[in-house]
Amino acid sequence: ASRLSDFAHFDVAGARILPIATLGAAGEPVMLLVVGRDRYAGGGVGGPSPIFRLRSVAQVVTLEPVQDLPISGCTSMAAVAAHGRVFLLAAFGVSANKKAAAMVWNSTAFEILQELDTLGRDLEPFVVGGRLFVVLASDYGASVVYRWDDVAGHLVRSVGLTWPAAMAAAWLGCKDDVAFQDAGEQPCHGLAADACGDEAVRLACGRLCGCSHDFNAFALGSQSQSASTVRVLEVAVNGSSGDLFVRRTADTRVSGLLHNLCVLYVPTHDEVYLAVAAAAAEDDAGMPGASMYRWDRSSGLFKLAQELGLSEATSCTCVSGRKVSFVLASSELHASSTNWRSPSHLFLTEGRFEWELSDWSACSLSCRLRGPEVSMRNRTAVCLALPSRTAYHDGACSGMPRPITEEECRVPLCEVATYAWRVGIWGSCSGECGYGTRPRLVECRAVSGTTISG
Repeated sequence: ASRLSDFAHFDVAGARILPIATLGAAGEPVMLLVVGRDRYAGGGVGGPSPIFRLRSVAQVVTLEPVQDLPISGCTSMAAVAAHGRVFLLAAFGVSANKKAAAMVWNSTAFEILQELDTLGRDLEPFVVGGRLFVVLASDYGASVVYRWDDVAGHLVRSVGLTWPAAMAAAWLGCKDDVAFQDAGEQPCHGLAADACGDEAVRLACGRLCGCSHDFNAFALGSQSQSASTVRVLEVAVNGSSGDLFVRRTADTRVSGLLHNLCVLYVPTHDEVYLAVAAAAAEDDAGMPGASMYRWDRSSGLFKLAQELGLSEATSCTCVSGRKVSFVLASSELHASSTNWRSPSHLFLTEGRFEWELSDWSACSLSCRLRGPEVSMRNRTAVCLALPSRTAYHDGACSGMPRPITEEECRVPLCEVATYAWRVGIWGSCSGECGYGTRPRLVECRAVSGTTISG
């Protein structure tokens, strides 16, 4: 299954990543990082919400200022391209007593389009049948779904949701934030269903193949004093009015006090994951602050896949990419201008893990003598993440047996040579009378004729 690795930290709190492909030059995806509650290193609270552009060069992520938004104090932000426009949506929570707002991109900056008629904590836009809808989750009273009205030129109420005290909303259906393309550089959301029979297309596009919105649903998250619940609601569009039909399908209890939700789609596995940003309950400080859950579409339930190792998180943003995807988890609970501990964490996701093996080394002995001595060879095994090809600790490949990295070589017995003394003829005597010496050559030779020194 997919896993996440902690990649970068930012001294900003309440951050959200907003992918907007249409704002990039020559189709380059743009990722905007918005500081939702206006806290950043060296600054206080208040003033307009700043937007930064995320850039990654040689695996170094930097932030570049883009714009100070004409709003402040928001608890949630979302971006979406629909109806020939780029929308930026903001919610402020009940405590701020400010209604949610919709902004639109005017080619150089975002400007206010309208105020919605409801107080809400979180919002999530989605497109079904070419029409824009926005879920506004309210932790005070009923949540509301809005739809875009072409005649009025703004969002209008579509349907009210009866589930009270919703903290967050997340769209589970077909979504293409970053303009996925197949191997032939064709947009994935426009592919015919039979095109996904090609392995390369399937790997590149996954669930976006022939995206026809055959199953549309969103999740609402709520919290109580000791636990939280995520509810899946299936939707369908009324063809005549354009409004939504909403039907409950499943409820899942999740750990911690839920603050936010975001959805991560992994193309290589055709799987949908839900990131849950949460804080520990007062009676259980050991609860995880952020966790990843895999969505089982057959049952509608979410199953725990990974805990991210954070003590608390109040917001999260998921960005699905063609090769590597991101999850940004951020906390505001203990953020202040005088006490900063890198409250925003950027995680990378990997599609799968596998062992990569080097070639076998040469055998330590080419032949062996009769006795305990053996000849060995070895190789290295690295747990590699794909598609990034990053080396991870062995535990990431725990679902597969670790390959053998050392083994005995099968080498023949060393040949035992036969040796003999070879004696030359005597030389001349050193004296003519009495005693003298005469030499001769004596060699120890192998049967093959090789002279053995010593």
